[in-house]
Amino acid sequence: NDYGKNLGFKINDELVAINGKALVSDNFNEVINDYKKNTQEGDKITITIERLKKKKKSTITLKAKATKAEKTIPYFIEINPSATLSQISLRKAWLGE
Repeated sequence: NDYGKNLGFKINDELVAINGKALVSDNFNEVINDYKKNTQEGDKITITIERLKKKKKSTITLKAKATKAEKTIPYFIEINPSATLSQISLRKAWLGE
């Protein structure tokens, strides 16, 4: 995405850490969820990556301000908690209830 490009990500970069927290398979979800929960738009962030340059890995720290990104979820269906009686009736018919 544009944010990643502006931050300086390149194809095949490997994430090593976010805001100083190491990313490994055992804690990946924990670190990402902590980032989502505790990072506000405009906060300064650092992302440490490893990049292969001339057959040698280099550790690079990318810095930027956090921004919100729109996420598209294709074919996402959820129940509307504010559905009208007509909509509820249609939903029940569709679900065979």
